[in-house]
Amino acid sequence: MRLNLSDAVDDLAPPPPPCFFNRSSWMLYLKSAAAAQNHKGSQPVIIVAADGEPAFNTRLSYCADCTQAKSLEMQGKGRCNPYHLSDDPEPVHAGGWQASDTAAPPRTKTQRPEDLPVSRVLRWQDAFDRLVAHLLALGARTA
Repeated sequence: MRLNLSDAVDDLAPPPPPCFFNRSSWMLYLKSAAAAQNHKGSQPVIIVAADGEPAFNTRLSYCADCTQAKSLEMQGKGRCNPYHLSDDPEPVHAGGWQASDTAAPPRTKTQRPEDLPVSRVLRWQDAFDRLVAHLLALGARTA
């Protein structure tokens, strides 16, 4: 039996993270990611169990496709939440994500959204993106 991933996304998708402006944009993102999930290196959106039953991948790293500008905008608005789908994702070798056994520490009343603990891999990627943007900006000024 063949599974239609687009239909599975329609049936199984959770509510959108705060960084998506509406459910429609979230669904378009998920359907695009589901269409690409069988390509090498792509993370699955829909996981199919051995019995053929589909399930939504709650370890999906939707932040991996975020741009630096969008990330900064959402952090400024308090809408950046990398842990919307699971409590505390940690990277695994296959490029996917898995929930950690330990929960994130409770937030204090004074803690801001940008103070959320972020995976070390995401911090390195963010630093790399900032470095590339800075180097590109320097190159544009000298040209």
